Amino acid sequence: MLALAAARTAVATAQDDDRSGRAIETAFALGVPRDYASARGLSGVREPQQLVRIGGVDALGYDQRLTPPAADAWLRMREAAARDGVELHAVSTFRSFDVQLAIVRGKLTRGESIERVLRVSAAPGYSEHHSGRAVDIGTPGYAALEEEFERSPAFAWLRRNAHFYGFALSYPPGNAQAMSYEPWHWCWHGDEHSALLSAGARRGPAGIMPPHSSWYGACKPATLPLRPLRSISRRWRRIAPTCSESPDSNCATNISPRTPCPTC
Repeated sequence: MLALAAARTAVATAQDDDRSGRAIETAFALGVPRDYASARGLSGVREPQQLVRIGGVDALGYDQRLTPPAADAWLRMREAAARDGVELHAVSTFRSFDVQLAIVRGKLTRGESIERVLRVSAAPGYSEHHSGRAVDIGTPGYAALEEEFERSPAFAWLRRNAHFYGFALSYPPGNAQAMSYEPWHWCWHGDEHSALLSAGARRGPAGIMPPHSSWYGACKPATLPLRPLRSISRRWRRIAPTCSESPDSNCATNISPRTPCPTC
């Protein structure tokens, strides 16, 4: 049984690497710089093997899903906020490589430059949403995925309390990943790291890790070792058509211009 489980894990890992490599190579074809990851200090993020529904759908119509432990932490945090009179809801959670690629392609199709796109959306293969541990959080009365969320009682509550549940703000102003400020984007780092997050909260703004911390701006427990991305990229470059070669059948489906675009 153990051997069978190991074999299944190995197959799933290889398939995951292949999907990641295909998404990354197609992103390069769309103009994502090949030094994107090294320039921003990013690592590839692997999709989890198990996700659970937490209720509701995102702006693209997909079920809201997280890894089981992240889902449990999110539900506990949401219930605690509700007891304090604060309503939290998930705007966006898990997002696959292909969906992230479609988001990037959709923005480019609408005329945005790749530089602008990458300030608000991670390149496919590098989004914290791939991990199943990131949550874009909203609250009634404030526009979703907008900086005005910072002025909400929900954001104030998260700053004070999110670290008790293992969540931290990923992209504060001036973050090392060169992403736009996203007060709504929080990532679960694990209950076992809540003490570290709490210590960081005492040293700086609540729930936000200081810039020198290795936990700052990255969902580290969800970032698993991938085969070197350059080798994945080389393999897919030999066998995967670019968007210019086959724009309809080989590229991710474009998102309607009327569809709200998620961020990282």
